[in-house]
Amino acid sequence: MCRRFLIFIAVLTLLPTAGAITTYDISIDGNAAIVNATFEVYTSQSGEKVNYWSTSFSLPENAEILELRDSKGEITEYTFDKGKLSLETNKGGLKEKEVIYLLYKLENSVNNEFSPLKKLNLSLPAFENVREDVPDEQTFVSLEVSEQIHSAIPSLGFVSNVGDKDIQFSGDGPIAFTVWFGDGGKLYRHYALFGDGDATQADSGFGIVPSVTGLPLEYSRIPVVVLPDQEYNQRVNEWSAGEFRGGVIFLRGNISLATLLHETTHAFNERALRWQRVEVAWFDEGVAKYVEFLVNIEAGKRQAEIFGKPLKWTEGFMIYTLTSHSSPEELWDYYQEEKKFMESWSTDDASTREFGYTFSELFIRDFVRREGPEALHEVFEGLLKVERDAETPEEYNSILLGLLGSDLRPCYSQKKEEFESCLDSINAMTPQIPENVTIHGVQEKIIIPQIEEPEEEAAHITFLNHISSLFTSLWESIKGLLGI
Repeated sequence: MCRRFLIFIAVLTLLPTAGAITTYDISIDGNAAIVNATFEVYTSQSGEKVNYWSTSFSLPENAEILELRDSKGEITEYTFDKGKLSLETNKGGLKEKEVIYLLYKLENSVNNEFSPLKKLNLSLPAFENVREDVPDEQTFVSLEVSEQIHSAIPSLGFVSNVGDKDIQFSGDGPIAFTVWFGDGGKLYRHYALFGDGDATQADSGFGIVPSVTGLPLEYSRIPVVVLPDQEYNQRVNEWSAGEFRGGVIFLRGNISLATLLHETTHAFNERALRWQRVEVAWFDEGVAKYVEFLVNIEAGKRQAEIFGKPLKWTEGFMIYTLTSHSSPEELWDYYQEEKKFMESWSTDDASTREFGYTFSELFIRDFVRREGPEALHEVFEGLLKVERDAETPEEYNSILLGLLGSDLRPCYSQKKEEFESCLDSINAMTPQIPENVTIHGVQEKIIIPQIEEPEEEAAHITFLNHISSLFTSLWESIKGLLGI
């Protein structure tokens, strides 16, 4: 599953009307962030001159202002109260351009909750929409740390350039970003593992995700934190096996190949869905479940049908059964009763969780079955071009379904036979996965190890069925002996 966070971004207001370029150089001192900001402000029209600039913007209330000056020297005309900094530049002579220098310190900016993995989360103000007839103003951010940078997620519209211990963001207007960094984890080609376990298998099969999405990973490695059950219950939730959250994957207990690649898919989806401001999960979870489906096919693992029939097979004297994920009757009733909760579905609702996951997977599998896997690449390319935030489920669904060329009713039909035939076709799918994928210009082989063990759930059901069968046989023998 994927958890999204909304971050408030402060926007500078500027008088008189002018344009600006904002540059941030950030360093880390213990748990504090030292922010060195430069605001290059200028009049909007060539030849226009002003005597001073006035501006106000929001900083965290715990910000300690270390220095504030412009080209003439220290700025004394300013106030900082309840997180709002208001200032006027020094007066003296008309000019087209001024530079404001602000140095401030933010204590406790680095979160060490999952040490040695650390998180830096900052929201930085900048100029935006100074004039309607000119574009948003440029913002550049440079961050240096003393430890390995693993992942970084900036605001919509910003481009990242991630190095080993430094990172740059560039874009227009204000920015919020999260950076995960730290030494001490076990490094793989695509993961940085913190906690017990081995990510070798998932690392070998990592290429399956970009083969589905058509996207490269935006940063060097995905940090993975493995937590014991009880700690996972407290820090994440009590029901999931894994969760991608703001640039990091949390896993419960032992590492499952399918679960880790499922959560890896959320890391790719996050980039494409950065414009999303509502908790609507059907596309995000649908693509992740589709990847999980492909992984299990490659691994030779039997899978339960979706809105289908029980799957039974025998090995020796044992009979194994996999029940379907949700029943076809549930989906048929959903359509016949004209329910629409999937339009705003999230994984938080326990009452619709299983149906929602199954419906989401059905939608993506149905889309790929009809349009082909390359069509999904085109959808992701379109998602990267979205420039406006979706604040409501209606806006979100309009954007996504427009790119998909579909409504949110996979296998819908008023005819029961057509409905069932569609489900049968989807459950019979055996998509092919490419042997190789190019990641950051390097061709990489996709290797999914074979899984020979039967499904744990199936084995558990079979064991219970076997015990029940033994007792039934014993009772029949006793009845025969007693003449009952």
